[in-house]
Amino acid sequence: MFTWEKDFQPTREDGRYLTTLAAEFSRLRNLKPEFSYNADFQKEDVELWRKKVKAKLVELMQFPVFTKQPAPVMIWKAQRDGYRVERWEFYPEDYNVVPVLILIPDGVSAKNPAPGMLCFPGSNTCKELLAGEEHGLHPNYNDSRFPERNKMAQHYVKAGLIAVAFDHLGIGELAEQGIFDKETQWGTRVKLCGDLLCAGRNYLGMSVFQKICFLKWFKQQKYLDSSRIGVCGHSLGSETAMVLGVLEEDVKAVVFNDFLCDNRRREIAVTNFDDATLSSNNWHIVPGFWQWFGFQDLLASMAPKALLINEGGAAEFLNVVQDAYTKMNANEKLKINYYPKYTKPESRKDRNCSIPLKDLSSNEFYEYSCIDVGDHSFRPQYSIPWIKKIFGMDSD
Repeated sequence: MFTWEKDFQPTREDGRYLTTLAAEFSRLRNLKPEFSYNADFQKEDVELWRKKVKAKLVELMQFPVFTKQPAPVMIWKAQRDGYRVERWEFYPEDYNVVPVLILIPDGVSAKNPAPGMLCFPGSNTCKELLAGEEHGLHPNYNDSRFPERNKMAQHYVKAGLIAVAFDHLGIGELAEQGIFDKETQWGTRVKLCGDLLCAGRNYLGMSVFQKICFLKWFKQQKYLDSSRIGVCGHSLGSETAMVLGVLEEDVKAVVFNDFLCDNRRREIAVTNFDDATLSSNNWHIVPGFWQWFGFQDLLASMAPKALLINEGGAAEFLNVVQDAYTKMNANEKLKINYYPKYTKPESRKDRNCSIPLKDLSSNEFYEYSCIDVGDHSFRPQYSIPWIKKIFGMDSD
């Protein structure tokens, strides 16, 4: 067990650290990201800051050069109750094949177009689960702890939206299948991410690049009302949704289905941990990211775009987003929900303070952030009414 007191607090008179990790914790603790949101911003400052954030984010994503590729191909389609499912392949760059499931409500056509929603799952959930479709028996096709809630794409299509379900890179059928009874997608994803980083790319940037390529084609489909496109991501998928929301003007609404935190702050605060919890989740790594901003800054930079945050977070991070939307006169475009356990304000009392920068366990960090870890899932009860209101669908 590692602890702040035993392993990471300064013990030398010169304030230096013998262990490299302790020294890096201290450096990160004192890092001031260059594009952090400033509460003293006025509206014109926010507008200028947003442009700087977007430009830096494009740089950090390390997109490859956009090249001419074959047009997407439909592989099959099938009728379901109230909608049809189409399986398509698209080709964002050389070598890649990216399959998606497109769910289209009955009655939607070029004469009666509908809004569209791109749907990104949690870390190890396949697109078939999002769409409510059968999937293979291979261990790569993990079931969800909340299978009904997490049928994200099916929830949206039943609400009248065109829903597109994606796999994460290296997950589900995008993972090496190996022998039938062995899970491969965790270990091979670590390798994938390491190779991307060595090649000057990163997992999040590759994921976002693929969705941008898909959007260019999707916006041309006559059955889509291209003025009403949204993105929705759960857990790991919230990162892709967030970046698309910042970069793509044609994305008009973002559902961030996770709790909001600053990952740098989380990393340095949780100093009390078991070595068994150390992991290689390098799919979250974007080189240089912490030098410039945190997730709260990216969400704030979306203002005045419609934004739904579904699982709360610490007040100090949520307040950054709220302030930006207030400065941009867009409070009606921002909605923040909490886990059911923390819905009542009194359940969050004594937490409207800054999270300590040290000496926390993971559970203590979650408590400060008002997180009910065991209830982490997509929130259809929040997301569907909100998106229908934002897209004016109640009058359709």
